[in-house]
Amino acid sequence: MVSKDDRILELVVFTLTEGATRDQLLETVDAVSDWAGSQRGFISRELVHETGGERWMDLIWWRTLADAEAAAASR
Repeated sequence: MVSKDDRILELVVFTLTEGATRDQLLETVDAVSDWAGSQRGFISRELVHETGGERWMDLIWWRTLADAEAAAASR
């Protein structure tokens, strides 16, 4: 995690598991964003796909490290 000003960035880099499709992942985006948005300290979320590659990056900004850790513990 990275801190900037009064925020914490949670960065998750991943590839899809074998057999999973881009469309299947994208079907989950709203539900995950809704869950994250309901967590204390949530600021924003962005899902990014590497152009021409297989990596995805999920960037979530939190107000504090404690908020990020509490959200991670509740998953």
